[in-house]
Amino acid sequence: MLPVSNSGNAVIARVRSVSEPNRDTDSIKMDIDRLTQGKHVMVFSGFSGLGYKDPAKLLDQIQKELKRAIDIHGIARTCVAAGATSEGIGVVYNEAKRLSPDIVTIGVVSEQARGDDSLSSNCDHVIYVDDPEGTWKVLDENGLSYMAYLARNNESHSKTGEFLAFGGGAVTLSEVLEVRELNQNWAIFTDFDPDPVKAKGKLEGSPGLDLNPVRTDWLRRFSV
Repeated sequence: MLPVSNSGNAVIARVRSVSEPNRDTDSIKMDIDRLTQGKHVMVFSGFSGLGYKDPAKLLDQIQKELKRAIDIHGIARTCVAAGATSEGIGVVYNEAKRLSPDIVTIGVVSEQARGDDSLSSNCDHVIYVDDPEGTWKVLDENGLSYMAYLARNNESHSKTGEFLAFGGGAVTLSEVLEVRELNQNWAIFTDFDPDPVKAKGKLEGSPGLDLNPVRTDWLRRFSV
């Protein structure tokens, strides 16, 4: 049987960590450290351009997660991070600002998105990452994800974090695998699907492509 949260969404687990990353001279990490000083960072990952089959269900779960964090950490400490765009999981920016304009919002995204009109107007700070291979992953020079870095605890900056995945494609899966390997604070909601119309269009160009590898990986590892 799949473990189920109170909302009925399949969830792996919430795993907590007190790990602290090594300091270095990476300018993007320095920007992240500056923006997240004293914050609890909630990293939201999932479908972007493919959207969601049930946007209302997604919004309901996002609201619950934001309110949970605010109850624990307060408005002033709560920070929301995602991929900077307004599509799909990017609705989290609008919801965060609806709850309070004082919630700091951050977007970390591939250079491919520079000048894109899909960037969320409710994302306070956009950090662009070089992406020479056009993968849409946001990686440092060692191939590690800046999204995973955002989710890490950093005691020297009085910062805590968590990673939340709402289904997702290959980019989200790569982030999930890294976060899980680092034993960070994470949760995976597996019962979210992409918009069926957009999914159909995607599959017409890429027959057989797994559009929700986050769920596939979860089932492979944990189903009984």
